[in-house]
Amino acid sequence: MKPVKHYYNYYKNGQLEYEGWYKNGVRHFLGGPAYKQWYENGQLRSEEWYENGGRHRLGGPAYQEWNMYGQLQIEKWYENGICHRLNDPAFQEWFPSGRIRVIEWRVNGVRHRLNGPAYKEWYVNKQIPYEFWSFKGIKYEKEEHPFNIFREEHSLSEIYEEWPNDMKVLFEVVYT
Repeated sequence: MKPVKHYYNYYKNGQLEYEGWYKNGVRHFLGGPAYKQWYENGQLRSEEWYENGGRHRLGGPAYQEWNMYGQLQIEKWYENGICHRLNDPAFQEWFPSGRIRVIEWRVNGVRHRLNGPAYKEWYVNKQIPYEFWSFKGIKYEKEEHPFNIFREEHSLSEIYEEWPNDMKVLFEVVYT
C-alpha cells in the first residue's frame, strides 16, 4: 500500500498558496481536507475533502469556498464523489453581502425534494426570479410535482404505505 503524499506551493511573498494530499495518484486524506488553497494575503480560499479521488465528507460540506475577506461564498455536500444531502440543501451560494444567492437540494447526484422547490435562485434585490420543483431529477411546476398531486388525495400514513421503498427514508426524514 502506498503512503499518502503531501504537496504544496508558496507565493513569492512566502505565503502558502495551496497544499494537498494524494494516494495512488488521486486526492485522498482521511480526517481532514485533502486540498486547501489560500489567497496571497493569507486568507483561506477553499477547502476540499476527498477520499480515494472523490469528494467525500460525512456530517459536513466536502467543498467550501471563501472570498478574500473571509466570507463563505460556496458550500457543497458530497458523499462518495456524488453531490448528496438528505433533508437540507446540498449546494449553497452566497452574495458578497452574505445573503443567499442559490440553494439546491440533491439526493444521489440528482435534484430532488419532496416538500418544496429543489432549486431557488435570488436576485440582488431579494426577489426570487427562478425556482422549480424536482422529483428524482425530473423538473416540475409545483402543481405538477408527483408528491403534491398524491398528497391531495391521500393522508400522510397512506402516502408512506404506497411510497416506493427507495423513497421511504426521505419521507421519514421530512414528515415524521
